[in-house]
Amino acid sequence: MARIRTPFRNLIFFLRIAAGSFAAAGLALYVLILNNVLNDWGTEEVGLTALPVAAGGITIIWNILAIIFMLRTLISHLFLAIGDFIIAIAALGMGVAGFYHDDVTYLNNGVHWEYNNNAAWLQEEEIGAVMLLVAVVLQLLLVLFNCLERRHLKQAGKRVSLPPYPGFPEAMNVEKKDNFEIDWKSVVSEEALPGVIKKPAAAIL
Repeated sequence: MARIRTPFRNLIFFLRIAAGSFAAAGLALYVLILNNVLNDWGTEEVGLTALPVAAGGITIIWNILAIIFMLRTLISHLFLAIGDFIIAIAALGMGVAGFYHDDVTYLNNGVHWEYNNNAAWLQEEEIGAVMLLVAVVLQLLLVLFNCLERRHLKQAGKRVSLPPYPGFPEAMNVEKKDNFEIDWKSVVSEEALPGVIKKPAAAIL
């Protein structure tokens, strides 16, 4: 949970920061690409070029919300893992669709050589696609580590709630010392209440 120290807590936090950072880099590059489309073809030709921008945006927003959930509230790691998986699949689908659309529509139709900025445009497409792909991979890693965290917390809860070992009598908690029996279960010191935790051995028959 969010307020419990777990083995992968810090790693999950840094993975979220990294995923958001790569998504922001991809978003920035695709904003430049979108600007190219708007300048050269107008708003009616934007089409699927806006999808990678949306992919970067939802990835950033989700990871910000997930960090807030981790720091502020008690929330299930299973919920975070499901959210990470959905965001990864959505971002991957939108990124692939946008890249393919731009490649076919603007970069490989034989007309794009008339534009002087296409060399830089192609580089922006490629680098932006790589940035978004890295963000998707990090989201999938977050799915894995959130599942591992959930498993660890369940096992830790079982260890805490285990009953006493069977076969050990209650008398194992009582120790004989200098003709007295000391009940080590008591939380009261011997000096404070000697009559409670010390009994003459002869009196216990």
